[in-house]
Amino acid sequence: MPNNEIRDIEQKIHTLMERLAKLQQSNRGNEVINYSFSTIEGEINLLDLFGEKDKLLLIHNMGQGCRYCTLWADGFNGFLPHLESTISVVLVSKDAPQLQRKFANSRGWRFRLASHGGGEYIQEQS
Repeated sequence: MPNNEIRDIEQKIHTLMERLAKLQQSNRGNEVINYSFSTIEGEINLLDLFGEKDKLLLIHNMGQGCRYCTLWADGFNGFLPHLESTISVVLVSKDAPQLQRKFANSRGWRFRLASHGGGEYIQEQS
């Protein structure tokens, strides 16, 4: 008798999993705005920050004035090669690109950097 109950439960789980998969495929979610950022090389949009990867980690940083953000970025920098083996990693802050690069160099950071300049992107994230 327990075997029949197990099979019944497994069938219900299978049916629910199929239903869940169909719902997930049909749910497109919200459209993401292709925000613009500034870099040393010029303007770049959110989609281009992905580069060759299908996943993106944006490290939000409040700029050189925040010692806690600096602490976190120092930590991320240590395992950046491991992260970048699977995802694109970009540190974003309000600081101008030249200031970002100067501060990053002083800390030995190897991040790709982008500035939101305090504009639309960060305002909508808050």
